[in-house]
Amino acid sequence: MDLWRTFVLAGLKQAINYDYDRLALLANQLKILRQMMGHGDGDETTYNRQTIQDNVRALSSTLLDAANQLLVKLGHKKAGHKEGEKLVGRCDSKLVKTSVHYPTDVSLLWDTMRCLIRTCAASAKAFQLSGWRQHRYHSKKVYKAFSKVRTCSTGAIAKVSRRTCCCAVRLTPRPGNWEQRWPSWKRPW
Repeated sequence: MDLWRTFVLAGLKQAINYDYDRLALLANQLKILRQMMGHGDGDETTYNRQTIQDNVRALSSTLLDAANQLLVKLGHKKAGHKEGEKLVGRCDSKLVKTSVHYPTDVSLLWDTMRCLIRTCAASAKAFQLSGWRQHRYHSKKVYKAFSKVRTCSTGAIAKVSRRTCCCAVRLTPRPGNWEQRWPSWKRPW
């Protein structure tokens, strides 16, 4: 086995951490890997597991370091860098403070409803069905209810009353005021 094929198999073993049996199977069966190793379509060369194991283990750290130095020199030559010339590199980085969105039950429900309304509106338009012309309004209404529930769930009960939290999930208005719909003996607060 030549050095290039050994490098390819060693890199594959390092990258995906396969054992030598699976590596031999890939080297013998996977067409794209065989092309990467330099085999043509008609080449029937097969590799034994022990051969792969011996060759990959024979790569020492000094050999890999020498190959790395050679690749760096070739890269400098390709980039037009002259030997002995000082290398100058520049890096620009920027840190931005951001809030990470951890999925909660409420946020997953909001994502589901948003996508469902959008998909239904697109389907209704494609199939020329009526009844979905106010999909943006309904989406905003769902978002307002989501915002109320989200505010309640973070513990900010002082800012939002319990009545708002309990009634926030109701999207369709009902006739009458909330005292008639929620008699005092049924109220959760």
